[in-house]
Amino acid sequence: MPTRDRLLALVVAVLWGLNFPAIHLSLEQFPPFFLVALRFALLAVPTLLLVPRPAAPVRWLIGYGVGFGVLQFAFLYLAMDTGMPTGLASLVL
Repeated sequence: MPTRDRLLALVVAVLWGLNFPAIHLSLEQFPPFFLVALRFALLAVPTLLLVPRPAAPVRWLIGYGVGFGVLQFAFLYLAMDTGMPTGLASLVL
């Protein structure tokens, strides 16, 4: 594997790992469902502007977005807000 690919994999792992302490710190200031809404609102703008719409029915796109995105992160933020440790949250996710 080229060194560039190894470094990119390392960057992805570090960013993924830093995501959970950032969630934990933000939950000390804001309610969990507000943070989920904020996360998706901030990601929706560049996604809608830069990523072309896939050739799939709208119901499949909405179902995937709700199931894989909204529900997954709503439960993650709620669990971390009720006391789940960040390390365990990263393993469960």
